[in-house]
Amino acid sequence: MTVRFRNYPADTGYHEDYHAVCDFLHRTTCNEERVSLMDWVFWEWQAARGAYKADFLGKIGMWEYDGTLVAATPYEDHENAVALCADREHRPLLSEMLEYVCAHMAHEGFVRLIIDDGDVELEQLARQHGFLPTQSNEPIARLDITNESTRYELPDGFRVTSFNVEFDVRRYNRVMWYGFNHGPEAPQEDEEALRWRMNCVSSPNARRSLMTVTVAPNGDYASHCTMWYRGGDNAIVEPVATHPDYRRMGLGRAAVLEAARRCGELGAKRAFVGSSQPFYYGIGFYPMGRVTVWAKKA
Repeated sequence: MTVRFRNYPADTGYHEDYHAVCDFLHRTTCNEERVSLMDWVFWEWQAARGAYKADFLGKIGMWEYDGTLVAATPYEDHENAVALCADREHRPLLSEMLEYVCAHMAHEGFVRLIIDDGDVELEQLARQHGFLPTQSNEPIARLDITNESTRYELPDGFRVTSFNVEFDVRRYNRVMWYGFNHGPEAPQEDEEALRWRMNCVSSPNARRSLMTVTVAPNGDYASHCTMWYRGGDNAIVEPVATHPDYRRMGLGRAAVLEAARRCGELGAKRAFVGSSQPFYYGIGFYPMGRVTVWAKKA
């Protein structure tokens, strides 16, 4: 049996190949002691947000053995950097994958790679092909999920719930808009904007029971955390937001730790987030590696 190559379809839908890549990324990362930027959650979150472009999706390479996906070259949309993802048995494909990326996945005159710091084999291979590390990087932080690590307290009058119990798309839109500091003006709340927010919580593997909010006495969503989990040891945080009017009250902490606690009840041992913000360190996360973008001219 030989490994067969083909391209991902130029289609942004949740089709069979979408699920094949998502399942592959989950299978290869869900029990690892550390995770990379490009995991199944990043793949799904970007798709849910409509961040992927169909023509660039069609450039992604897929390598299959006996009908099972064993390697792929998904990309990160912000810098159009590509991750070389292969299961342990098929890492010998990395050289072929890198040659494919160089030939077909350049963007605006550059080829960019996402490489975990410390993946010496891939770092050496990239350097041999003329890549150099850039100053663009993403730290990874980890929380070990225990009964003690997920304890929190709420101010009087506030409560924690989840989107499977209570969900209002307008309140969700507002906490995300203001929580990510988009400006003092009111967020757009027309049909298109609210449909986009609905898409963010309605992807195939999204679990609304793991989407927590702290609710203020007046009914505002004060903070929000989405946690992703579909089995294995690892849960992933993406995204977290707290309305500026409710910061420094322990509400973001409550939303994150409640979501982590729920993941722990389902079997998760760890939660990861792509961040080095003091907020995460202050609630129990600690540094667990970094990924760096490597680049060369096409």
